[in-house]
Amino acid sequence: CRGCTIGLTQDYATGEAIPTAATRKRPRLARVLCQACKDLDPDFRFTSIQINLNTRYRMHTDGFDAGPSRMLCCGNFTEGRLWLHNWAEQAWQPFDCRDRWVAFDGREYHMT
Repeated sequence: CRGCTIGLTQDYATGEAIPTAATRKRPRLARVLCQACKDLDPDFRFTSIQINLNTRYRMHTDGFDAGPSRMLCCGNFTEGRLWLHNWAEQAWQPFDCRDRWVAFDGREYHMT
């Protein structure tokens, strides 16, 4: 399992927004991914893009998210799903995000 964050993160010493290590190491990839997000939804504002390879995450919330998130799963796999918890309905709902963008609020419970 591997992953990295492209975009901005917070410098915990100063509180400033700074480029992540992956962004500094792969600036062309950062530009391509940011452009893809803008092409899909020009009004969606974001500061970072999380990239994961062969990952499974337990139930969690993204504590530092400011709001809406997007997820896209790419690759040759089966049975991978994004599970989102809906507080209003008190239920979990699976989403197939393979080769398609799924919009969700990362501050709500979710898992893969």
